[in-house]
Amino acid sequence: MQVQWYRVNKRQPCQVCGKPDWCTYSVLGACCMRIQSDRPLRNGGWLHRLSKNWTPRNSEVTLVKPDKDKPLTVDKLRALINRWENDTTDEIYGRVASFLNVKVSALKKLHCCWAPEYGALAFPMRDGNGQLCGIRLRSMTGRKWTVKGSHEGIFLPDTNPDRTVYIVEGPTDTAAALSIKLYAIGRPSCLSGTEILLSTIKRLNISRVVIVADNDKPGISGALKLSPQLHVPHVIIVLPDKDMRDYVAHGGTAHGIQQIVSTQQWIV
Repeated sequence: MQVQWYRVNKRQPCQVCGKPDWCTYSVLGACCMRIQSDRPLRNGGWLHRLSKNWTPRNSEVTLVKPDKDKPLTVDKLRALINRWENDTTDEIYGRVASFLNVKVSALKKLHCCWAPEYGALAFPMRDGNGQLCGIRLRSMTGRKWTVKGSHEGIFLPDTNPDRTVYIVEGPTDTAAALSIKLYAIGRPSCLSGTEILLSTIKRLNISRVVIVADNDKPGISGALKLSPQLHVPHVIIVLPDKDMRDYVAHGGTAHGIQQIVSTQQWIV
């Protein structure tokens, strides 16, 4: 029997992380993309049991249709990104940058492009050696998924690294940080991509890390779990807004973040 998975929304948020996007649920339980359990799923999320008194509102959710595309090899994923990037016009970049409240230059540093087959933005994911390992897709409504054949990776800008890196969650927060001239790397979620991140920090000879936690329980929890695994001086900061993208959209600056960092004690 094929299990139907339903996407969460504002009326029916995820019963695990409480957010209205990205996660799904079915008769098997909730697939949370942010909070780990001992039952990982193929889509990168984790299965959780739901409370006995919880009833899904199937009429208020969108069915997640199975992707019938065959898994692609890394070479084919690379060819897709190259084609999409070449076909993404300046007009499209301008519209996307305006919608996300980031700069076009930041999107291009991440090799973000428009994927017409999926009707979504495409962000390359990188492994610990900086090589393409997958493609994250993001619709303009905020839905997030990956091209079949992708492996989890980080969002790494194509630019010279600074000695200090700002670790944020997701590609759009990475673009926001780059837009205010901070060198940033994005984790795939608040609790994932740790080993790739650690390998990248070592490979790029980064000497200091600022973990920018989303202003919610999962974001702070993920930052606290990452902290003891870092072997370089680091601090954890929580911005006055929901996340880095909201902070930048509301006029936040690099100087403002640096002032917050200056009030923290470095962990060594």
